[in-house]
Amino acid sequence: MITPLTTAQFFGIFVTYNGAIWPAQIGAYVLGLVAIAALWQRRPKLILAILALMWLWNAIGRPRSALVGALPSSLAFSPPEKRSLPSRSSTRCKPILR
Repeated sequence: MITPLTTAQFFGIFVTYNGAIWPAQIGAYVLGLVAIAALWQRRPKLILAILALMWLWNAIGRPRSALVGALPSSLAFSPPEKRSLPSRSSTRCKPILR
């Protein structure tokens, strides 16, 4: 199977993304702990709200991230206002299209 990214490009996406959203990761851990506490308190609506928020973050926030720089075809899955390719000098990964 031919993959569109090298191993270095794949892990580079996570490095770039995690660096860009750094303080938000603490909030994600706090929300996860709140959801676990709500499980013991039997508060399903709170758990569903937290899970919905996390799903929305993954659906909206992640496609706008570093994946576009490494894999230009990911533009098809990003919101219209983010559908522009970054300049070649700003990408850390080698181009994959020949």
